[in-house]
Amino acid sequence: MSTKKKKRRLRLGRLLIVILGFLMVFVVIAGAGVFAYYKYVTSQAKDMNILLIGTDGRESTDNSSRADTLMMIHVDKDTNTITTVSLPRDSYVYIPCEDAYDKVNHAFSYGDANWANKGGGRACTMKTVQNVFELPELDNYVEVDFSKMMKIVDLVGGIDLTPTHTFCEMDENELADQYCFTEGKTI
Repeated sequence: MSTKKKKRRLRLGRLLIVILGFLMVFVVIAGAGVFAYYKYVTSQAKDMNILLIGTDGRESTDNSSRADTLMMIHVDKDTNTITTVSLPRDSYVYIPCEDAYDKVNHAFSYGDANWANKGGGRACTMKTVQNVFELPELDNYVEVDFSKMMKIVDLVGGIDLTPTHTFCEMDENELADQYCFTEGKTI
């Protein structure tokens, strides 16, 4: 091989090493920047309190709903833990939108009646639970009613049930014996 070709290859090799070196430096700097941004964003994050509200509402009726299930979900960013506390539906508490003490599950219904311009049942339930737990604020809520729950069950492929007793239930319009189940017959 001629000396000219050797020099050209040597220059090309050095150029390739310099380019790879710059590329590695760029990757390290970009990676450090992404890591620093991630640390900044997570350091700005705060603990969260989310209220899960399960109501007895249905799409097919206009009846006032009550919150049958109330669960406070606390997300602790420092320990990376989630704590859930269930508030029994019959807990006797102060309900701000009614300005009276009553069962906590009635807050949703009172809110729909008294606080329609302030967010209705959700707002009253959130304020009631916020007072119970003495929280400065609730960050968010999730509300699920009977109709939404049925859709969620359908999305996961349904649930097979085999009753241990024969019984009948009323429908959403409170008509008796509309849904009947037979002992041992899987539905």
